[in-house]
Amino acid sequence: MSTPSFLQRLLMCLVAGVVALSPSLFPTAAQAVPAGHLVINELYARGGSANQPYLNKFVELYNPTASGIDLEGLSLQYRSATGTVDGAVQYGNVAEPGA
Repeated sequence: MSTPSFLQRLLMCLVAGVVALSPSLFPTAAQAVPAGHLVINELYARGGSANQPYLNKFVELYNPTASGIDLEGLSLQYRSATGTVDGAVQYGNVAEPGA
């Protein structure tokens, strides 16, 4: 068997280096830390826009905590690209856990 050429040895070293570094090159998926606050779970902001299948925008709020969150004094506001406020919603209820 012949000895590997310089290019073959270089290629083997590069492959070995990539294999050795692969855990840092291909990280695992991030694990989310449980939130301690209200989360915007879903958002559809194109409702009512031209060529869109739905007429209304919507936001789904989710409480991932183990206790209720008081929504008193909070509001959700939509601002257009020009900065005008449209459709401000005031909240006055409690978001129950898991809801």
